[in-house]
Amino acid sequence: MQTKRSAFPLPALSLLLAAFILVFAAAPAPTQGRASDIVKRKCTRCHDLRRVCRALGAKDKRAWAGTVDRMIKKRGAPLTASDRVVVIRWLSRLKPEAKPICN
Repeated sequence: MQTKRSAFPLPALSLLLAAFILVFAAAPAPTQGRASDIVKRKCTRCHDLRRVCRALGAKDKRAWAGTVDRMIKKRGAPLTASDRVVVIRWLSRLKPEAKPICN
């Protein structure tokens, strides 16, 4: 009885899988561009980016959530629930003078 061989030999499949992992592991987070765009388009309706940049590194995720929620509730910032989550996560991870928005 003969065994059926697969279309891809195991070493080739392993190499393909490793290449796939390397490419996607090195790719930037998909929300970075979206978050940067949201902040640039929506937050600057009321203030410039210098205000955001001054707070980078000084606020953690909880503090950013409070700030963003205040901007939505009291200032009418036009953020969807999804925008809110993306922006808070992104801003809380940025370092002072982060290139995506401060330079």
